Amino acid sequence: MTIEIHQPVAELTPDALRRRLDPATLPFETTAEVAPGRGTIGQPRAIDAIGFGLEVRSYGYNTFVAGQPGSGRETSIIDLVDEFAP
Repeated sequence: MTIEIHQPVAELTPDALRRRLDPATLPFETTAEVAPGRGTIGQPRAIDAIGFGLEVRSYGYNTFVAGQPGSGRETSIIDLVDEFAP
């Protein structure tokens, strides 16, 4: 038996779907003053899996990385290898 719970649905305005930021609240004048970000954002499981693969010391063990072109996968791999390199 399936129990269905119906909750009211509110219609959203276009303004409610957009986040706005007041540039005056930022602690810098231009992005040239901001240090480049490090690491990979939003991929904790992928980073853990790659870290595991880098720690395996067995011959023939490979790690496959997939992703869209321009997604930063190569940069992420280079950064991780640099961290793990002896």
